[in-house]
Amino acid sequence: MRPIDIAFFTCICLVWAINLIVSRVLFTTFDVAPIFYATLRFILVAVILSPLLFPLPPRVWGFVGIGLLMGGLHFGLNFMSLATAPAGTVSIVLQSSVPFTAVLSWLVVGAFSPPFCRGCCWPR
Repeated sequence: MRPIDIAFFTCICLVWAINLIVSRVLFTTFDVAPIFYATLRFILVAVILSPLLFPLPPRVWGFVGIGLLMGGLHFGLNFMSLATAPAGTVSIVLQSSVPFTAVLSWLVVGAFSPPFCRGCCWPR
């Protein structure tokens, strides 16, 4: 991997870690409701990224539904667990969702990744 790639991935990990720390401080110190924080964060990201949606894709309502479920359920439950459980435990559980998703996609819908793209995000 090139040094710029390593620096990029390190920055992503740092931003994710800071996100968990800020969330935990908001929930424990300032008594912010986890669902309120998830909603506020979801709206902020939607407003920032909304210019990228034009022109609208043909099946936009499917994407909107998936986005609402991801934003409302996933992050809402994530932040509720972060408010009650240790941050390290929550981050380990969140990271284990990636292999669980891959295994369930294979078992439920028969999805698989071809040999040339296993272990990476895109084919070489």
